[in-house]
Amino acid sequence: MSHVLQTPPPSFHPHLVSTLTYPSPPLPCPLIYEHYLPSSVILDQHELLPLFPGSSLHIWGNQDPEAPLSALPPSNVKGGIRFQVLNQPGTVDVPVHLRYLPPSTSKETQDEERLIIKIEVAEPRIYYNSEGVGIRLDSRKGLLG
Repeated sequence: MSHVLQTPPPSFHPHLVSTLTYPSPPLPCPLIYEHYLPSSVILDQHELLPLFPGSSLHIWGNQDPEAPLSALPPSNVKGGIRFQVLNQPGTVDVPVHLRYLPPSTSKETQDEERLIIKIEVAEPRIYYNSEGVGIRLDSRKGLLG
């Protein structure tokens, strides 16, 4: 599996793009895509629902696109998305939005032309979920691609 953050045209917002490969033959149980995101990343359920129809889409975390990071309650530190994907090779493209962050005056985050603030986004987890069987292949262990 490969995973990149990109901004494909004509979008102004970044996308989390994962290219999925599977063991052959695929296991006969649901394959789950699960991505935990920092609180500075926003998922828009209205944008995502039509992209993943019938996939048991579950989104958590504060989804208010206008709320700056400083306005979030301390208990709401992360968000995420979980849904079932097809058991075939392909690409998962999740559009995301970014929150307004507090201003930074650190010399480490500035270059000559712009202010740069790094937001670290961990790789998604991709796993088979079989009730009662307990099969779990985790992408972080290199079992998928």
